[in-house]
Amino acid sequence: MHQNNYTDMAGGGNYIPTTTYRSYPYASSVFPLNLLGSAYVSLPDYGNYISHQYCTYYGVVIHQQGLGFAGFEKIKTLDYMLNMESIETKDPEMFGVTTQVSSPCYHAAPAYKNHVHRSKRGKQNG
Repeated sequence: MHQNNYTDMAGGGNYIPTTTYRSYPYASSVFPLNLLGSAYVSLPDYGNYISHQYCTYYGVVIHQQGLGFAGFEKIKTLDYMLNMESIETKDPEMFGVTTQVSSPCYHAAPAYKNHVHRSKRGKQNG
């Protein structure tokens, strides 16, 4: 059996607001959004949990020019069965790409390049 429990971001619980300054068009925000709070998996005949995870979300970011929700700064997952914490750090200003993943068993920091193409106007002769 699999059971997910959700909480309202605006109601607190498993959401921690950001202290990061964001420049326009990005902004920190809090709004009614259902977040996965915990997930349980148990064996149907025995009732014992074989998986039990709790999630905490940090710093939601929105785009103020029509792109809406840009993502979270960080998501921390605590696995109670393995007694292990994993942290996924993201860059909401790059559409929520993962910039770092760390746990006691694994660490990765993928690199991304942000290619911005600006239009170039040449001089017109005449």
